[in-house]
Amino acid sequence: MKTIATASAAVRERISHYRFCKDDRGVMAFFMLAMFILMLMFGGIAVDVMRYETRRVALQQTMDRAALASASLKQGLVPKAVFDDYFAKANLGAGVEMVDFATPTVVVDSNSTYRKVEASAKVTSYNFFMHMMDVDTLESVNTTSAQQGVSQIEVMLVLDVSGSMGQTDGSGSTKIAALRASATKFVNTIKNLD
Repeated sequence: MKTIATASAAVRERISHYRFCKDDRGVMAFFMLAMFILMLMFGGIAVDVMRYETRRVALQQTMDRAALASASLKQGLVPKAVFDDYFAKANLGAGVEMVDFATPTVVVDSNSTYRKVEASAKVTSYNFFMHMMDVDTLESVNTTSAQQGVSQIEVMLVLDVSGSMGQTDGSGSTKIAALRASATKFVNTIKNLD
């Protein structure tokens, strides 16, 4: 009796194992594999985008600082030389692999009352992961502009109306009359500059 019970238990166990191996209703392998691949793709995209964004921001901040320094009316150096010096000392490309920084194009417009500096440069980041999706690089053209000027200048006109101005000059008119004519001409000239 023991042998029949033992044999019956062994058969039931084999049938149970067979059914367990053939039952695919709860298989998650394909779903987990697909999710793993998606996580790798999104993680790779995040790595490439953050590498690119870090370099783009570094370039933009350097260009902004350089443009502000170049546009300053207080510095007496050539604005383009100041800009190029800032850019060179930032050392953007040192120790950075798979990123290209193009030399910025700088345009300076200035006169005695203002100075405007505009610049643009390109950053190219070569992707580690996104090139598997046929996106080899991420690129952007960064631009910056800075202007400093002098406006609303106050002008004072100081006139001498003391007793000595009542004297006549060599032409027979008084000094105060010549002063009035000159003051009127000066005020009219300043008004016409607006």
